[in-house]
Amino acid sequence: MAEATSRLKIDIEFAKKEIQKANAKRVLIQIPEGLKDRITSMISELKEKCKDVEFFCAIDPLYGACDLAEKEAGQIDADLVLHFGHSQIIESKKTVYVPVTYEISKKEIEKSVEKIIEYLQKNKISNITIGGTIQYMPYLQKIRQLLEKENIKVNVGKTGLLKDGQILGCNINSLLFDSKTQLLVLFSDGQFHAKFAALVSKKKVIQVDLINAKIEEIKPDEKLVKKRIAAIMQAEKAESFGILICTKEGQFNIEKAIEIKKMVESKGKKAYLFTGDLLLPEYFLGINVDCFVSTACPRIVLDEFGKWKKPILNIEEVMIALGVKKLEEYSLI
Repeated sequence: MAEATSRLKIDIEFAKKEIQKANAKRVLIQIPEGLKDRITSMISELKEKCKDVEFFCAIDPLYGACDLAEKEAGQIDADLVLHFGHSQIIESKKTVYVPVTYEISKKEIEKSVEKIIEYLQKNKISNITIGGTIQYMPYLQKIRQLLEKENIKVNVGKTGLLKDGQILGCNINSLLFDSKTQLLVLFSDGQFHAKFAALVSKKKVIQVDLINAKIEEIKPDEKLVKKRIAAIMQAEKAESFGILICTKEGQFNIEKAIEIKKMVESKGKKAYLFTGDLLLPEYFLGINVDCFVSTACPRIVLDEFGKWKKPILNIEEVMIALGVKKLEEYSLI
């Protein structure tokens, strides 16, 4: 991971132009954990180009493209937020997403593509869907062209404001449009995105490390689905529900929370609304309810449910627990 991080290219020139375009005098920077060791050098470089600008850095963890620091920007009277490492998924007047991509050579790409072709030939696969995280987007079309030269059908999907083939930790819809695809090929760091894709798509998945030309087969966590169904069955017996509303800009879902509250109450059960920027399990230890429902990021329920002392469900799961939907209709997202 350290080698990969050192290969990240941050578009400081783009950031400078956005500052000048906004005529900003105060700028708040949002940056992922993996880039925080470069924040002081980044600010120094920006300061050289924008001498009259005061720069601030948001130190809170950055959880993704939906996690905007516009409230903090208002508190310090910032004119602009520079959000590094993600791409736009929601409309924002104050936040600009600064491109951060990997520097990968033509030779490295060709070496990885050779490995992919070997894998496809060995497994007799001719129809694939490719995608990846934002850092790999500049290389997706080149990879597609190289694979298509070998008579491989290569699908690339699109979702909303995302780039062609782009996936998020909570959104892999760009991979799910072709039911005939035999394999999902993901370009990402580690297995975070790939495991989610394997679980949700029920397709064969490989994760490709373009820098080191490594391919890894990713198996879905079959036990997770069973655990989620067990949580739904527990919630069927619940008499009181705590409904969680995240106040982060891109996860705020108050209308759905109120809808769920009314649904719970229509079944003769009690419902309570809780708001917070960070919905951590330790914050809810003293809350006297039988079950929690998250209306925020779906990964909270999938990745962290083991840390909660009581069942925590997503929106679809609580609808099943209340008998509004059938278990046969269940999907993880």
